[in-house]
Amino acid sequence: MDFGAGAGAVTPQATVYDSATACCTSTGVVQKHPIADLARCPGKVQRPGFTCVANGCGGANWNSITPDSLLGANFNPPCNTHDCCYALCNANKATCDTDFRTALYASCNTTYPGNGFFERRKRAYCLSVADTYFDKVNEEGQSYYDGGQREACDCCGTQNCQTCAGGACGNLPRCSATLPDCFCFTTPEGTGACIPGSTRCAGLRSCSSSAQCPPGTGCAVTNCCPQPGGVCGPLCSDVTPAFTARTAGAATGPTMGGGSASR
Repeated sequence: MDFGAGAGAVTPQATVYDSATACCTSTGVVQKHPIADLARCPGKVQRPGFTCVANGCGGANWNSITPDSLLGANFNPPCNTHDCCYALCNANKATCDTDFRTALYASCNTTYPGNGFFERRKRAYCLSVADTYFDKVNEEGQSYYDGGQREACDCCGTQNCQTCAGGACGNLPRCSATLPDCFCFTTPEGTGACIPGSTRCAGLRSCSSSAQCPPGTGCAVTNCCPQPGGVCGPLCSDVTPAFTARTAGAATGPTMGGGSASR
């Protein structure tokens, strides 16, 4: 019998799932921060303690064509606000960009409010430069927006693999397509624990709560082991240092998911 209903015969290399540093997503367990792939973090949240550090107008290779001021108009405040908009988790890029243009326009209109010929010429020129700034961020700012989101966000909020809870012996959901022996087991608390399905039952510690399990293991009540109640099995993910999951007992015998393990 094995932990994951027909999974591999030998407990694989596994890594610890730590809810403080990792997130359980529909594509598997991923690092909470820094975010490697925004597409794998649809539930990203603002990173606690993050502070935006704005750098005025321009990004890399932009400063020569995007000065902080134009004649008398001060573009620095709108540029700083735009920087921090990109660094607001889940901010909409298009909204950041259009708000940026509105703020630049306001600076031009405030600096050149008159209707005289030269005043109107200066205002028109200022507004055209504001449009150039907007076009620049609108067309070429995606990498800066993505960078801001990766820095400002955690891939998920506080969780304990809730999306992985569920299933029963012989019908356990997989945690990740890239970790075929990693299955989802329900904990006594009703959340999920991702554990290699081929983990042998022999020698596993009995548990009635996750707090009773050693570091790097989780309490699974949905298991196929002969001992009654929950047992502590090694957690798995793809984000923390690898360790070899070891279990005590004979070389052959039942595992927690419905098969038998052997060396």
